[in-house]
Amino acid sequence: DKGFISAYFGRHPHPVAEKVMIDNNGIDIRTNPNAAARAIFEGRVTSSFTISGLWTVIITHGRYYTVYSGLSSVDGSIEKGATVRAKQRIGTIGNNDDGDPTINFQIWKSVGNSSTKVDPAQWIAK
Repeated sequence: DKGFISAYFGRHPHPVAEKVMIDNNGIDIRTNPNAAARAIFEGRVTSSFTISGLWTVIITHGRYYTVYSGLSSVDGSIEKGATVRAKQRIGTIGNNDDGDPTINFQIWKSVGNSSTKVDPAQWIAK
């Protein structure tokens, strides 16, 4: 519901380490502790899995799919094949490596047999 973009889409210099470039496939949104992650649009859960103790949920919306990474937990109804509504709660946002509650949000568009990254900043409510 509330938060700000703490890391932008695309390739850009690291804010501290000189000569290091960051390639972010989405945007990082920093928010309040225990904030809810919500689906951006109606769709179907393609998968949910953990990486290093944090959850990632992928939702398909026709030719687009959204990726929500960095969740400390996933709501019980969020399982493969489940239908989600726009703004439906999918889980709780966890803490990043710095201890800040942050979600990495990505949007991809399927084009033939490949996928193209899309800047999510244009898609989120402000």
